[in-house]
Amino acid sequence: MRNLIKMNFYRLSRSMSAYIIIFIVILECFMVGAAYHNAAEDGRIPIYEFLNLILSNNIILCFPLAGIALFITAQYKSGFIKNFAGNYPERAKIIGADIIVSCAYSLILLAAAIGTTYIVGLTFNRDITTLGQLSDNLDVILPKIMPYLGFSMLAVFISEAFRSETFTIIGGFALILLSQVITSVFDYALHKIGISETFSVGDYFMINIMSKSDISDDALRIAIVGAVYFAVFAVITIIMSKKRDIV
Repeated sequence: MRNLIKMNFYRLSRSMSAYIIIFIVILECFMVGAAYHNAAEDGRIPIYEFLNLILSNNIILCFPLAGIALFITAQYKSGFIKNFAGNYPERAKIIGADIIVSCAYSLILLAAAIGTTYIVGLTFNRDITTLGQLSDNLDVILPKIMPYLGFSMLAVFISEAFRSETFTIIGGFALILLSQVITSVFDYALHKIGISETFSVGDYFMINIMSKSDISDDALRIAIVGAVYFAVFAVITIIMSKKRDIV
């Protein structure tokens, strides 16, 4: 499996689309951060406010979705996977390598967004004190990591299930844009059959969780939910792959 992971990282490093998406992430964070700073009237702005703005915007989920879709479907589209699949009768190893490299790339995109946010904040504020307390920054970043990875695993599942970059990207974008509507419909149906109105599907839906600006007080529950999403979709993806042909 180590060779599969190394091969996937090499393939990712040779992908122009992977670098383009990283560039777009940096550009988007720069533009949003600059606009936010210019609209503010209270002088110095703590960096964690920039982070909240960037990481609570669901557009941040579009980038790993697109990157994972292009990375995974490319091996089926080009027939690349057929060249080595015969050497790995245990299909779980192939999918496992896809999952590891896809999620690693997602974390690279997240790091690019966070790093750009810090650079933009320091550039416009011109004051090192705006970095604030480490705890304030970690309260914004850490609770987002597991739901972000949970969504990335969902993107892997959709990509492996349909093996179509177009369907994965369009379907994923629709899911992101309509997440509030979808959860509202489910909530309405559940409340109609007697489920307490204090319960909301949105509290357990990765996209809705990512859109919340302050989840530090509920970080443990959210981390567990994100880990469950990741584990469930990873298992489903591996089981599904064992029952399907490579081509």
